[in-house]
Parts: sequence; C-alpha cells; structure tokens
Amino acid sequence: MTVFDFFKKFIPGIEFNQDSVGNLYIYSVEHYPASDLKPLAECITEDYILISHKKAQRLFQIQIIADDDMLFYDSDVRRPYYRMRGKQVTREQAFEIIRRTDTFFSWELHLKNKDYLDSIHFNNWIILKNHYPAGYGWIHTDGTVGLNGITQTYPNAWEFVVEWLINLTEFPYLDLMIAVTSWNEMAPEFWEKMWEQDSSVDWDDVEYSYDKDFYSHIDIGIYVHENTIELLNPQNALRMYRKYEKLHEGQEREKYQTRYYQNRHIVQVDEAFLKKCFEKYGLDVEKTWDQCKYMVWNGKS
Repeated sequence: MTVFDFFKKFIPGIEFNQDSVGNLYIYSVEHYPASDLKPLAECITEDYILISHKKAQRLFQIQIIADDDMLFYDSDVRRPYYRMRGKQVTREQAFEIIRRTDTFFSWELHLKNKDYLDSIHFNNWIILKNHYPAGYGWIHTDGTVGLNGITQTYPNAWEFVVEWLINLTEFPYLDLMIAVTSWNEMAPEFWEKMWEQDSSVDWDDVEYSYDKDFYSHIDIGIYVHENTIELLNPQNALRMYRKYEKLHEGQEREKYQTRYYQNRHIVQVDEAFLKKCFEKYGLDVEKTWDQCKYMVWNGKS
C-alpha cells in the first residue's frame, strides 16, 4: 500500500491535497498524526499539516507492506527487547544520521531545527552523558547499523511505521531488519535471577546465550529497504532477521550490546565531531560547545 493508504487506515477523515507546485496538505478531523509527523512537516496548523514538494515526492515513492494482522500490532509489553542488523553505511552517512537523530540535540540543546528528527522507539544515545548506558545507538560512527536494545513503552504498528517512514524519507540508503520480541527488556529467566538478587551475572555477559529463546519469542519484524517498509509476522521476521544477521553482523557481536562502548570507555563522538554538527546546524560553534561540553559522554563518567 502507499503511505497515504496507510494513513487512511489509521486516521478517520484524513484528506490530502497538493498545490500547483507539489506541496502536500494533509487535513484530518482529528489531530492524531500531528506530533508524530512533525519531522516531515514544513508547518503544522490547527487545520492542516504542510509537507514540502521535495518530501512529498519521497513519500510517493515509499511502499508499506504488512503480513497478516501486523498492522494491528499493539504491544502489551512495556519495553520490548529487539535486535537490529543492517547493511553498513559510509562514515559520512553515519555522521548525518547521528547529527540528525541523536537524543542529545533535543534533550540538552533543546534544538528547534527542521533538520532534527525526533525518534519514537529507536533512539540514539551516543553523545549524552546523563543516560545509562552511555555512548550507544543503532547507528555507529564507523557506519555499522545495529543494536540489541529496547523500545520506549508499549509500541504499536503506527509508531513503528511512522518512525521508519521519517528515517527512510531522509536516509533512503537505509537497509535494515529489526526483530522485536515479547520480552520486557530482557529474557524472563534473567529477570527471575535478578529478583533472586543474583548480582553475580550481568545481562551483557549472558545475552547471547539466550539466542534460541530470542528467535522463538519474536513478535514482529520491521524490514526497511529500497523505499519499502514491511511489517513481518513472526515466521517471516525470523527468516529475514537470520538472513541479515548472517549478512551484516560483524564478528564482534558484543558491539551491538548497549554497554559495549561504556564498558570499554570508547568515545564515538568527540569534540571535533560535535563541533562539526554545530556548524552544520548553523550554531555558534565555540559558544555552544562551552555551554554543553559538560553534558557530553567523555568515556570516563
């Protein structure tokens, strides 16, 4: 289905109109999509969302495919555990993804810039010091794409599609597969050990020993590729995830764990990288650095 067919399934009374130069106006009797679609919009009023000609062209190119009842996916798990694996991007592309999606720019800089893309469930926490763990995200500065992570609370199909629709609109080279499970943050058996106050074992140390359980507890797959977003049922999600795991997972599997960089005191985004981000945003580079340098993960604290 087209993006617009997808919108119609979720938003009662939605209407679309293009002006003479191709700008797209989205009208709805409800304002349900306004906040989620904000990164795509030139402006949002009480009556409509305006999407520029350029972004409207991209939206027309993207297709959404859903297996079975996957469009109605609505998790009853608070923060589902997922694994993502994807085709490596260039360092320049990784820079742009980090610059435009890392949570640091919204949480600490409170940046109001149309270049910045708010995330819903798949956040990057590479720069911010005051987050545990620190220094990680689904994109890595070397171009690696992948993470073993958790979503925000109680995700649903609308949120999954909208988030990757925004990312795919802006980063058309993305090619990745996400397997989302029915686990709340980690394997249930490991939760039991925690409740038994067994602190001798860390989740990172045993995470991959639960591979078989992970494969059998996949609830939904999100497959992003070639102007297409697919919501896959558990069987197809497992098949596609194993394919991407084989194709794109590096030999150092630990790199996808959230505490990989923190535990090794590895800083992905240094002062020079961050100043380049400030410059691209048109900020006063030195003034902004002086204001925020104490908020930046430095590998030590």
